[in-house]
Amino acid sequence: MSDWPSAARLRDALRRYPIWYEQLPARDQRLLHLGQIVVPLLLLYLLVWDPLMSAHAALARTLPLERERAAQFAQQADAMERLRGRGPIAADTQRSPRALIEASAARAGLSGQLQQIEVLAGERMQVQLAPLEFDVLVGWLTTLASNEGWRTDTVQLKAAGDGRVKVERLVLVASGR
Repeated sequence: MSDWPSAARLRDALRRYPIWYEQLPARDQRLLHLGQIVVPLLLLYLLVWDPLMSAHAALARTLPLERERAAQFAQQADAMERLRGRGPIAADTQRSPRALIEASAARAGLSGQLQQIEVLAGERMQVQLAPLEFDVLVGWLTTLASNEGWRTDTVQLKAAGDGRVKVERLVLVASGR
C-alpha cells in the first residue's frame, strides 16, 4: 500500500492542475479540449456500441436457423403425437400466431422461402417470402385457411418466371376472430 498516494498528495495535485493547465500553450489546451471530447466518444464506441452491434449481428445470423429448428421441432412433436395415436397437438391453444404460421410453412416445405413475419394491428400478420412456385404458394395458403384458421387478406404478386412468383405483400388475418 505504500505505492498509493495519500489523500493529501492527491488534493495537492488537483490544486496544482489549473495552474499547470494555464501555463500550457493555447495549442496544447485546444488539444486537451479535443481529447475531452474524443476519448469519451471512443470509449462509448468501444465499450458499448461495438459490442452491441456485434451481438446484434450474431443474433441476426442465428435467428433463421433457430426459427427453422423451432418449426422442425413443432413438426416432429406433431408427428410423435400422431404416432402415439393422439393426433397433433392443439396448436391454437399452445402456440403463438407466428409459430403457427412458421410451423405451417415448414410442413409445406417453405422454411427456406419464409423470410419474415411481422405482427400488424389486431390479429393480422404480414409475411415476407422469397420467390417460390405459384402452385406451392396457393397450396400453402389453402392449408393455412382450412387447417390453421388464417385466411389471406391481401396478396400482391409479381411474376418471377418459370411459374414462380415474387410475393410483394402478403397479409394474413385470423378467421373468425
